[in-house]
Amino acid sequence: MLIPVKSVRVTMYMKEDRVPAILDFLFNHQVAGATAVRGYAGFGSHHHMHTSALVDISIDLPVILQFVDTPDKLEKWFPRLAELAKGGLISTQEVLVYHPAPPEAPDDSGSLLQ
Repeated sequence: MLIPVKSVRVTMYMKEDRVPAILDFLFNHQVAGATAVRGYAGFGSHHHMHTSALVDISIDLPVILQFVDTPDKLEKWFPRLAELAKGGLISTQEVLVYHPAPPEAPDDSGSLLQ
């Protein structure tokens, strides 16, 4: 049986150089997990195209970082996370995370040694 838990998925769009600090922050705040994916190409609000062409390989490529946590946990430190993003786009979405139900305790009533 699965138990649904109301959670928030956070998606952050940012420059690559900000990722290590944000991953450290999430790790230190006991987020269960986070994934950062480097983009092939993209642009932001300034409309400057970033690509993975050989010439641009050392330039910051766009990165998408996602993680899921409970609303209560997120409320405590989200403002600090937004500061670390330094203007990167952050979106949130309410989701349900399904956890396995804890195993049932054995029933002693049917014990043969009574």
